[in-house]
Amino acid sequence: MSEPELEPSIATTEIRAYADGDASGILAGFRRVFPDSVRTDAAWRWQFLDNPAGLRIVVADAPGYGIVGQFAGIPRRVSIAGPGGRETRTFTEMVDSFTTPEARRGLRRPGLFARIVNRYVARFGHPDGDTLMYGLPNGEALPIGQRLLGYTSIVPFDALTASTEGATATPKGDAVLEERTEWPTDVDALWARCVDQHDASVVRDRRYLAWRWDARSGRSPRRFVLRGADGVLVALFVLSHAWNHRPNDPKVTLVAEWSADRTRPECLLLPEVIRGLARAVGDDRVRFHFRPGSPEWRHLAEVGWVVEPMGRVVVGGTYDARRVSLERLREGWTYTPGDFDIV
Repeated sequence: MSEPELEPSIATTEIRAYADGDASGILAGFRRVFPDSVRTDAAWRWQFLDNPAGLRIVVADAPGYGIVGQFAGIPRRVSIAGPGGRETRTFTEMVDSFTTPEARRGLRRPGLFARIVNRYVARFGHPDGDTLMYGLPNGEALPIGQRLLGYTSIVPFDALTASTEGATATPKGDAVLEERTEWPTDVDALWARCVDQHDASVVRDRRYLAWRWDARSGRSPRRFVLRGADGVLVALFVLSHAWNHRPNDPKVTLVAEWSADRTRPECLLLPEVIRGLARAVGDDRVRFHFRPGSPEWRHLAEVGWVVEPMGRVVVGGTYDARRVSLERLREGWTYTPGDFDIV
């Protein structure tokens, strides 16, 4: 049986950037396509409208139907080393893309969805816009991203994990661990010391962290900082306990955010401390996600943490291949789970 043609009103759909008043139509379309989603209006507004790095949404607006498609991203400011010093670029995680059932055929061949993607790329895909478009696509979305965005595999999104058995949450020596309800004012000083230790990393300053963790809607992960005996802030991290837990599975604490001064030996003790924090709430294991081969990955492997393949791959397409190549990112991109919308 041949596929029915699109309704004429949808065939003349306007593809445009987000405008005030589109939120309700986007959320309605999203919930039709993803009926199991539990995202609230407040969570959507936090993730997109309140993002300090900007707004990245292109929609399909059909006469008589309203919003029938969207291509959206979560931009993050990234500090990257350059020949003349460090510069700030934008890496954008692609999320929440859809077309409603009336327009679904655009997912299978060049059509409405391709028009939305092409408009997004024309608007944002350049060095001064989205230097990198990246994501953790599922099996259905990956071939679409490969075809329309030129997505290429960057690194496997594998984890390092360890049991919490026998762990203690008390740091050795004179280091002081603090749980916070908001980030301290010297977070920016920590970032200033850490930034040159990374070739490319999200700008983990107080403004970003406050948006990502303090202002996020829904369940709030736990925020911690570590100070040396001299009172200097040497590390921060965020824990999400019983992350994505399903009955009868081990309970896992996910290290959702991480920023640590690699020159401070106190930071080497944190994995053991985090194991203890997870054990104290009844979780069975701790999971870190770092780029394979990074200094953090190598340290955990050396002290006995084991690789846990996750079956997911970080993919991306670069819009400045000369300066920000995928090969460079494979060797020098520092990311955490907080750089993705999985937590």
